[in-house]
Amino acid sequence: MTSSTCSRCGKPASGSFCQHCGASLTPGFCTQCGESLSGESEFCSKCGAQKGSVPDGGGVTGSGPSQTNWVVPAGILVVAVVVALFFLMRINNGGSTVGLPPQGVNTAALPDLSQMTPRERFDRLYNRVMQAAEQGDAATMQQFSPMALTAYDMLDEVDADARYHAALLKLHMGDVAGSAALADSIEAEIPDHLFGFIIRGTLAKWQNDPAALAQVYTAFLAAYDAEIAAERLEYSEHERSIQGFLGDARGGGG
Repeated sequence: MTSSTCSRCGKPASGSFCQHCGASLTPGFCTQCGESLSGESEFCSKCGAQKGSVPDGGGVTGSGPSQTNWVVPAGILVVAVVVALFFLMRINNGGSTVGLPPQGVNTAALPDLSQMTPRERFDRLYNRVMQAAEQGDAATMQQFSPMALTAYDMLDEVDADARYHAALLKLHMGDVAGSAALADSIEAEIPDHLFGFIIRGTLAKWQNDPAALAQVYTAFLAAYDAEIAAERLEYSEHERSIQGFLGDARGGGG
């Protein structure tokens, strides 16, 4: 396996995702023209499009590995979105989306993201995806999820809260490996962090793996009291999702 240095955190990493921060280690492809992009590139050297920009016509027209990530046949997309909506809404914190544009507003009408800090941009785009999920707006979810993940990749620092949000976004995009890598990165810093269990439990549900889900529930319940006693700020901000997962774990529900 080839080792490299993560362009975000600077630590040695191998595989497709950094084990320390969850960032992608593989080059991307321009969503406008299909040109390959390095992990550090923000703009395409061929057509000048910004990394993560939405292609004209709503889909990638070039060839390359990115097509399997961003473009899904319509029938499969409908099924995937229904499943994603169920699980995402069960574990989403239901955070405020105050100040976000109403459904159907063109991206040109969005607030100027360039005037925000990197974390503000990521949080704003993440909330936009969650707002669309609540409204059952699959088209907006598909449009803004790549933008939110690009904003995540541009963060200078990532904490458990940001990784948790990025894991949900990656799961929506069908990136199971990327979501699992983010759970790994959370657990590498705090082995019993509740977000790691919630991500893994959601992945087990997504993959219809009741045995894995039961193991996650058992580990979550064993760690719950001590973790809640730690009074981590992110737990108070995601109380609804944690309590929902706790109820499922105690009841053995899915």
